[in-house]
Amino acid sequence: MRNSVLIIIIQLFLFAAMSMQANPDIPSLPSHLTKPTSEYKLLYERTLLELDELNSSLSDIDQNIHLADQKIIKVEDELILSKDTHSTLLLELAGYDQQIGQLNELVQGVKSEYQNVVLNNQRLQNDLASLFSRSELLLSEISQLESDFETKSNLSRQLEFKLSVPHIPGWHYQDNLGWIWTTLDVYPYIYSVDRDNWLHYQQGTHEPWLYYDFHQGAWQKWWFN
Repeated sequence: MRNSVLIIIIQLFLFAAMSMQANPDIPSLPSHLTKPTSEYKLLYERTLLELDELNSSLSDIDQNIHLADQKIIKVEDELILSKDTHSTLLLELAGYDQQIGQLNELVQGVKSEYQNVVLNNQRLQNDLASLFSRSELLLSEISQLESDFETKSNLSRQLEFKLSVPHIPGWHYQDNLGWIWTTLDVYPYIYSVDRDNWLHYQQGTHEPWLYYDFHQGAWQKWWFN
């Protein structure tokens, strides 16, 4: 018997709660509320332009990095060739030193040839130093280009994230509702661009959310994805 009475009381309570949610009090629209500006369109288009400019800059940087890589490869090839030449010259010098003791008659000629080899060796060493200097400069330029590329890539990813979630201060977009606007000063009153009218959100409701349409003079149920 007690269980039956308890079940009846619970059913009456649930029925009363559903009735209150389905038919809340009709709110009034404050007179100071006006239609918000459409600044979200300008902000959205401006963001798209900034993203295009960044993509163009990234393409130029990528091309510069490619050209710098080609220069590095060329310099490395020249370094390898110079090292091989230098090694060959050193071997020749060692051979000349061995022949000095054996060819006393040709001492003057060998000395002259030795001097020429030394001069060539010095020139090659100077060339090597110059190539190393150029290599360090190119490496520094590549490092700077990579840093610029990373910075602009991060900025591009941030802009792409903003565009993937069309939401700016005061404005929010829902696929099934379009653009809506509100602030802390006017909430729970909400302006709908699609309806071109103010709505009032019945706080505490959800799934569905209850909104009062002042233009239609009726409550509406909204579901958000």
